[in-house]
Amino acid sequence: MIYKYTFANILTLMQSVGELEEAQVVRFFANEATPIVVNSLLEQLIRRNILKYDPEKKLISYMGATKLRDEIAERRRYAFWCLVNLGSTNINALSASYPVDLTFIDSKNQTYDVCVVENRDDAVAAAVFQEKSFVRGVVDDINHIAVLRRASDVKYLEGLGFDSYCTFDPKTKRAHYEYLDS
Repeated sequence: MIYKYTFANILTLMQSVGELEEAQVVRFFANEATPIVVNSLLEQLIRRNILKYDPEKKLISYMGATKLRDEIAERRRYAFWCLVNLGSTNINALSASYPVDLTFIDSKNQTYDVCVVENRDDAVAAAVFQEKSFVRGVVDDINHIAVLRRASDVKYLEGLGFDSYCTFDPKTKRAHYEYLDS
């Protein structure tokens, strides 16, 4: 992320996304700081009442964030696993919305949008949103990524302009990407 200090980057991330699993935050910042340092910074932000920690769910949330419906918050966290493996130093900017769950700019100034797709309706909603973000006369350089719960769900993406898809292995906590043929 763009700030010199990990503390500021954690705060910026949590302001943007609202709520994440503790493990996601620690792994996301692994290329910037050790897990001990990240956990210490999280504890400082929690003690200052800037972040809140739910020990039962192991969720960290930004105190100023508007509470999302549970299913939307879960989608956003699931989409974020797609970014965890990239690491904080490879992401310059990040924002969260719906139906495109996350939009980010990487360290090479490439833009990506990330959308969890569980059915054809999700895919169509994201495609409509993506279509509205196009600028007339400008080539679509945004990389559209669908996050699928199962690789077999790739059928929902057909003809909708997605560039790639990502599946997430909950056991290894690793994302796997596949490019789609245009």
